[in-house]
Amino acid sequence: MTVNHLFKQLSGLANSPVMPVMFIGHGTPMNVLPNNPYHDSWRDLGASLGKPQAILCVSAHWTTREQTQIASTETPKTIYDFYNFPAEMYQMDYPAKGAPEMAHAIADELMPTAFHLELNNAYGLDHGTWCVIKPMFPDADVPVFQLSIAMNREPMYHYQLGQALRFLRRKGVLIISSGNIVHNLRTLRFDGHQYDWALNFDEISKEKIESRDDEALINFDQFGSAAQLSINSAEHYYPLLYTLGLREDKDDTLQFNTDITSSLSMRSVIFSQPV
Repeated sequence: MTVNHLFKQLSGLANSPVMPVMFIGHGTPMNVLPNNPYHDSWRDLGASLGKPQAILCVSAHWTTREQTQIASTETPKTIYDFYNFPAEMYQMDYPAKGAPEMAHAIADELMPTAFHLELNNAYGLDHGTWCVIKPMFPDADVPVFQLSIAMNREPMYHYQLGQALRFLRRKGVLIISSGNIVHNLRTLRFDGHQYDWALNFDEISKEKIESRDDEALINFDQFGSAAQLSINSAEHYYPLLYTLGLREDKDDTLQFNTDITSSLSMRSVIFSQPV
């Protein structure tokens, strides 16, 4: 594949109306099953979006170390990266095609910048991706590919990489980040107990998203123990930083699925521009 051909993959896509970007609180993989409020909200969201050219997902469940990878898999397999769930969960499949040529083109586009993406031609679709996208686009007729989270990088890196990917919003690419703002499975309870620190950090996040105080959310350590307990494993929080980086001045903000169970918040956000 020549460099000219790679550039044509992006330049050949007609400029589109500016696509929305979103951070989805995904919670348990069981939310993919019908007849629960999260599945239904994702289904309704997908129905409202129209059909994108492709979907790029930043999932909490694909982490690398120093290097950000982008999946160039032609036919990504459905990954069952969860354990001891009902048999029906392992029988599900999401047979979307990948977007290898677009992945090559994006990596090439960012080559002159500080963000050198490493191509991975084997990674499939993990549950942070397919459990969210399956209700949105049940026909699996949109190419889907993923971007990894380089965990040894500082929070600002993830935010700025999101900024570097803004051009895709005008190429018909829907960028979905999938994680949870408050995510501490060690302290998770199902007896109705609510932690003050979890409620506090969720409320801080809500306010900072609305006020566009991205710097505060990048430097989350300033919020002390509330942040430390809520983000005890940052891979679920970092996807939010990509979405914040992708936001533009003209975007409206919609927060939804704002409930929190113990130490797991489902708060989700969409940034979109008025038609």
